[in-house]
Amino acid sequence: ALLGSRLIPETTEGREDLFLIQLITAAVTSVTFSIVFKINRRHLVNAGICGLLTYGAYFGIELLTSSLFWAAFVSSAVAALFAETNARLNKVPAIVLLMPGIVSIVPGGYLYRSVRDIVCGLMPSAVTNIAAAAEIALGMAGGVVSLSILYGIIIDSIRKRHQNTEKCK
Repeated sequence: ALLGSRLIPETTEGREDLFLIQLITAAVTSVTFSIVFKINRRHLVNAGICGLLTYGAYFGIELLTSSLFWAAFVSSAVAALFAETNARLNKVPAIVLLMPGIVSIVPGGYLYRSVRDIVCGLMPSAVTNIAAAAEIALGMAGGVVSLSILYGIIIDSIRKRHQNTEKCK
């Protein structure tokens, strides 16, 4: 490979120094993803904020726990909470903010390394990278689904409580 291991770093050492750059990149990535998929301009800032919050949560949880699953679970739950809340405030489907918001934690690097390792005949490393990608993907799915269900239950109970108080008046 022309760039070798410099293309995608294999280690997490020294990442703390790049945190601000990574946050900005996550926000820009979310906005760019939104533009490519022709999301309304008035939602671009919220999509960028969602990406920034998602990656910040991912980075922080991964640093604290060293668990890819929990980092992906919590950060995608943060993205879902932000998207669901903004969906109600701005009258837009939550998916419009959720998808660009979580694009920065998609395990593309692990998938790339696993294919590279398969091509090079490094099966143990390929299996490790595939397992890491699966861990992140399952965490993302679990976080989004869990938070969306909880959010729906809470909103429904608030609506019912509000309707009951309106009937009593």
